[in-house]
Amino acid sequence: MASNDPDECEAGLLGAEDASEEASAPVALCRRGSAALGLLVLLALLAMGGHRSLRLHPHLEANVEDFVREFSMPEGAGVNLGGWFVLEDWFFSGSSGKLVSSEHREGQGRCLPPLLHHVNEPWPSEGVLAFRLNASMGTKQTTRIFQAHREEFFQKEELQEIVRSGIDTIRLPLTWAAFADALETALVPDPFYPDIAAFATIPRAELASFLRHAARNGATVILDIHAFPGGSQQGTYNGIWPNRPAFWTENSKVGNPVPLTEVGRWIVQALIQWAETLDPEAKKGIKGLTLMNEPAHFNAWTHFAQEDDVLSWLSEAADDFRKSMLPVQGVKLYVNMIETAFSQFERSAVPWFLKTFSQEEREQWAIADVHWYVAWDSGHCDGRTVKGGAFSCSAPLADVRGKLNWCAHDASSRLRHLFGKGLVAVTEFSAGTFHQARYACSDSKVVRAFLEEQVKAFRSDQIEPFFWTWKMPFGPNFEPGWSLKYLLGLEKDHERALGCGEPASCSAVVIDQLNAGLCRKAWLGECNVPLTGTYRPLKAAWSKAVCRLERGSSETGHEVELRGHLPVLWTGGCADLNWAVGLSFAVLGNEVLLTDIGDLQATLTQGNITQNQGSIAAAGGAATYATLDWRRLPQRDQYGYFDLVFAGDVIWHETLVEPFLQAVAWATSGPGAGEVILSHKVRDQESVALFQQMLSSLGLQIAKEVPSEQLLGQDGHPDVRVYHLKRVH
Repeated sequence: MASNDPDECEAGLLGAEDASEEASAPVALCRRGSAALGLLVLLALLAMGGHRSLRLHPHLEANVEDFVREFSMPEGAGVNLGGWFVLEDWFFSGSSGKLVSSEHREGQGRCLPPLLHHVNEPWPSEGVLAFRLNASMGTKQTTRIFQAHREEFFQKEELQEIVRSGIDTIRLPLTWAAFADALETALVPDPFYPDIAAFATIPRAELASFLRHAARNGATVILDIHAFPGGSQQGTYNGIWPNRPAFWTENSKVGNPVPLTEVGRWIVQALIQWAETLDPEAKKGIKGLTLMNEPAHFNAWTHFAQEDDVLSWLSEAADDFRKSMLPVQGVKLYVNMIETAFSQFERSAVPWFLKTFSQEEREQWAIADVHWYVAWDSGHCDGRTVKGGAFSCSAPLADVRGKLNWCAHDASSRLRHLFGKGLVAVTEFSAGTFHQARYACSDSKVVRAFLEEQVKAFRSDQIEPFFWTWKMPFGPNFEPGWSLKYLLGLEKDHERALGCGEPASCSAVVIDQLNAGLCRKAWLGECNVPLTGTYRPLKAAWSKAVCRLERGSSETGHEVELRGHLPVLWTGGCADLNWAVGLSFAVLGNEVLLTDIGDLQATLTQGNITQNQGSIAAAGGAATYATLDWRRLPQRDQYGYFDLVFAGDVIWHETLVEPFLQAVAWATSGPGAGEVILSHKVRDQESVALFQQMLSSLGLQIAKEVPSEQLLGQDGHPDVRVYHLKRVH
């Protein structure tokens, strides 16, 4: 815990000789005289005390330009559009994402932009998220959140980027709710977990429109039913995680007690019939169907289904396809099988496939479809920045490429041997080398080499590969191995990467002495349970807020102590700690400007200002809110002058460095001292290198750099540095 001893305040960022300028705090703008403080930064929390689990790549070798430079996609691969119509929590984990496919019950989901930037607790799966939102916000707002996500996550021009990269086939994951009885987006309960999970339906007119758009751009689409009622596999994508998959053994609890397997057949039949009756232009956009993704995944260990029941259901669903008009219309059936569902995959699923489909069918429309990832292939083909993997991320590239080449060709030749002559696909593979993001390879040369080796190996055996996935801008920790858009150097929409917060876990916020009579040191701690996006009052305890005021260069010994409870409106996101910091200055008698983007953030912040207006006015302070978009900065002169810019943990991803520094340059370009205090947790060297490289071009220089542990002792963190930046005159 930080000391309240005034003598210890002297050992601050700038040293005793510059005590009148000391400062260490999260995001703010400080104006001399009135001491206006504003929250310039969108996702800012002083990363002290190690409370946040964030991206860490200790052995990065890539130059920062490597990922910016466009990379050519190897020929012959397709791509998935995950995260659009099927949600997985790790896609929306913000800067706190750890695991590819969550292993813990609480999940990793932190947001669903553009309307839901923060949640009161991590969400584990799509169905649980929708149910929680419906309970707290109501059906109308929940539906609006899902609609807004679907409208903005994937833009039409991105399809052209995909095609220009050499990809002409797209796999589109869907939930079963695409074929619920609803023409417009509506919320429907999960048939087995109605009190736990709900889903937003997917209007089929939107799917048909996407198929037409794909066809017009020279692409075709595989429609993949990724999640079924009650959960047909284990994993966060099943919609009902962390609850036990019930699809294979239970009856519906909504309406008549029909077996969920029968409900699943109805969904498959609805998909087939819909595809048969599409207009000619939309039908040109369909390449194939996947009637169930990863059937009974993880059943080999958790035993929630009988293997014979799984294969029997797949046979019946395949027969529905066989009897339709789709085979003669040239539509393929991607028969997905996953090894984790079976105790002996090669003696059960493989013989079943070869027996169920004739040789002619396997050569014309029945495709043996599997998934292949090395991220879980511990000690065999996985790569890590730490010990335990099959190769080290920092090994010579030639050695790494040799290992990856062997692994990819071994997998490819095995699949061709298993399924013999006929159509084979790997509809999911990635460049992720380990399932724990912080220890996976992220060097551009390594992950791009892995991508190349896999595509070449699969194509050499006439296997059709599909990268998982196209993009995940709200899961930046996973992008190097799992976002093709990022790998191709096309992920340049930095603004959208800022849209996912994380639950607040309060740590020390220490404000050392500033000039013009501000606090020597204030302590903000013991913040209580974070709440949800619809704000409501909460008494957040201030354990101590002790401020030693100064008059000029001599101390008066006058102390102001704030005790008890300060009423605040807590929203639970890191961005929302900003107003807590800013309002602490306002309550101490200063003028504060708080900024953010988004309607929800504006409502929440303004609500907190209003809630604390009495205390602020009594202290002679003021607090206002303004929208500030880093990518569309307004005219500077309307804001007057600022003495100091505070920023905490805002460049947690290299794509944020440039827009952040542009915003800092904007803030310091007007009248005022033009100084910046930046607290930064080091997760990768790319961000640090780019940050240092860009400073001089923007008229800024590093005056001092101090480890946070030196400033805060046990409340510091070994990875957190505090920078004092000055404007170069």
